[in-house]
Amino acid sequence: MKKLRETKKAQAAMEFLMTYGWAILVVFIVFGSLFFFGIIDLKSKLPEQAMFPPPIDAHDFTMDSSGKISIKLKNNLFDPIEILDIGYSGTDKCETITSFTHTNGIIPASNEFVLNFTCPNAAGERIRTYLTFMYNNTETGTEHTHTGYIVVNGD
Repeated sequence: MKKLRETKKAQAAMEFLMTYGWAILVVFIVFGSLFFFGIIDLKSKLPEQAMFPPPIDAHDFTMDSSGKISIKLKNNLFDPIEILDIGYSGTDKCETITSFTHTNGIIPASNEFVLNFTCPNAAGERIRTYLTFMYNNTETGTEHTHTGYIVVNGD
C-alpha cells in the first residue's frame, strides 16, 4: 500500500512540472516571435556610445537626420601626432570621411579634433562603425595604429 501511495505522489509531481513546463515554453515562444518579427525592438533602447582607448579619446559625438556623424576626439599624448590615414569598417551604409578639422593632419598635444563622415542610408537604423587611425608621433617618429568604435541610432 505504501508503494502505491509514493507512485501517486510522483505522478502528481510530474503532472505539476509538465503543466508549468509547457506554460513556460509557450511564454518563451511568444516572446521569441515578438523579438524575431521586430514588434519588440531593444536595439533602440540601448545607449549610444563612442569607445576609443587612450591615447586618443572620444569626448562627444552626434548624428543628424541626414546621416552626418561628427566625433570630437582628443590627443592625450604629451607629443603632437600626425594623422596619416583614417579608415572605417563595420557597416556598408557609410561613405568616405567628409572633413577633418586639422587640415595638415598634425594635432598638437592635448588638443581636440573633429572627424566628420556621412551615413546617408542609415535612417532609422543602428550603426556600429569601427574607426582606425594610423598616426605618427612627431617627436619620436614612430607610427602607431589606434582603433575604436562608435554606436549611434539613426533616428
